[in-house]
Amino acid sequence: MSSFKQWAENKSLELRLQNGLKSYDYISAQQLANYLGVKIFTPNEIPRMSLDVFDSIKNNWSANTLICGDKYYIIHNNTHSPQRQQSNLMHEMAHIILKHSPEQLISANGLLLRHINEQNEKEAEWLGGCLQLPRQLLFELFRRGESVDNIICKYQVSIEMLRYRTNVTGLKNTFKSIKI
Repeated sequence: MSSFKQWAENKSLELRLQNGLKSYDYISAQQLANYLGVKIFTPNEIPRMSLDVFDSIKNNWSANTLICGDKYYIIHNNTHSPQRQQSNLMHEMAHIILKHSPEQLISANGLLLRHINEQNEKEAEWLGGCLQLPRQLLFELFRRGESVDNIICKYQVSIEMLRYRTNVTGLKNTFKSIKI
């Protein structure tokens, strides 16, 4: 495992411990945001947002981090499933924890285009997944024989996230009886 990936796994466990949790306890995106001092809001909480803009946002967008001075805010799409919302929020908090610079907007022929830093996105994807389901947590749950349905329900993750984390952590090979 690369040093970044190991750091991310350790960081997710460290944040649980700092919140008075055990390594295998659930931490919600809201709980983590409170700990980090991040305010989470939705598009419908923005005064004077038109319905057209709101419809465009909810159909084409998941979440974004805004920075004002030294304060962080995450605006997220609350029309997604609760599991997807947790994933979106953890991804954005990963950007904050990693101190990634906000994405740049590039003007091209009067249009604003978002420039995405692929390395930052890969790091946030990995850390976001670790925040939801650290390897140590999954190992413990599988060792105890926890069912897939219980993990999804208790940890507010999608089947896709559970499958992804089980595969990338190598636990699929360790616990061959787990069917996801």
